[in-house]
Amino acid sequence: MTHEALLLNSNSCATISEDVTLTPTVHAVGNHNSDNHSSPLSQQMHDSTTHDMPKSTRIDISDSGGCHYGNGSVGSTDHGASKILQNYPKERLKTLGTFVFMLFNLILTAIVLSIVNDFINPKSDPLSDLFFDIEERQPWAFPISEKIGLVLGGIMFILICSQRHSWIIFRRLFFLVGNLYGLRAICMVVTHLPRPDAHIQCGPHVGWGEKLKRAFELMLGGGLSMTNSHHLCGDYMYSGHTVSLTLSWLFICNYSPKKLWWLRWLTTIAYAVAVVFILLGHDHYTIDVIVAYYISTTFFWTYHTLANNTSLRRRGPHNLLARAYWYPVFCYLEQHVTGILLYEYDPPKLIAVPISYCWSFSSILCSRCWGCLKYRRMSNSDSVVKSV
Repeated sequence: MTHEALLLNSNSCATISEDVTLTPTVHAVGNHNSDNHSSPLSQQMHDSTTHDMPKSTRIDISDSGGCHYGNGSVGSTDHGASKILQNYPKERLKTLGTFVFMLFNLILTAIVLSIVNDFINPKSDPLSDLFFDIEERQPWAFPISEKIGLVLGGIMFILICSQRHSWIIFRRLFFLVGNLYGLRAICMVVTHLPRPDAHIQCGPHVGWGEKLKRAFELMLGGGLSMTNSHHLCGDYMYSGHTVSLTLSWLFICNYSPKKLWWLRWLTTIAYAVAVVFILLGHDHYTIDVIVAYYISTTFFWTYHTLANNTSLRRRGPHNLLARAYWYPVFCYLEQHVTGILLYEYDPPKLIAVPISYCWSFSSILCSRCWGCLKYRRMSNSDSVVKSV
């Protein structure tokens, strides 16, 4: 294949993004000379294209026809070089805006639940559910699922805080949570499902002042039964517990370093156990859990697919994902992020210092406890010998 034909074939890859400078790397096909000198045509082309080219936008065009992005975009295989080039702005105001958006939707969900509770008939029979017909209710299961959710949420928080791009990841988390809980509030308003089991006690019918008060109490308690803050009915479609568990699992698996493969496996197992325990507790219908899983994973994967592919930042017949209602906000939030966020350990001092002190304190405490336990065993053995 001649150099001119190879350059013509590379135009199909060059149309991916108009604002990216290309650096074609020409591979000659055929016999190579021993001195390995490049041809005058390729040298002239290389000099003309790399004169004013930014270092963070280099694209190699190989003879296989594939486009490999060197800045961490989809198709990148050189993660070592990408880590040096990932210097995205933190944009704290955007993260603060998404946090306010999430907080607004969480408050809206609590208020909607407090209102919908008055429309639920506590004497109505539960709907038929296949899982409930197979397995009887286990009262201990649902509190354990909440504790697993708290553990996974804590692990997710530590992992995000330990990264260099924590502000960007938190921005994505807040935006996803806000959208999912806003949609959940709409589902609770339009369809009122009866309580799944007779053990669930609905709240009394009260005035607007009391409705706002119990919504505030629900927010303070995190909507958890273990805090005795959830005594309302109507928040079944879809499961908020499953949404929280699914997002924690997805963020841990997506933003953890490769060497922590065992953490991703343990997180997946814990997530599956927690979801099953939600069903064993009979606090949600099976359809609530299935819909929550589907919406959460679809939203997460769609958002990150758009974020990892700069070619999908433009509207057109090739990009049907741009028809999503949240797409304009996504483009604003991710306008300065042009690739996959690779894990780079860089915890802030406000987080790293307390964690290091807690780790040191726990290590000293464990060593002291082990020493005391060993001393007691030796004392018991000495007393046994003296008695003999």
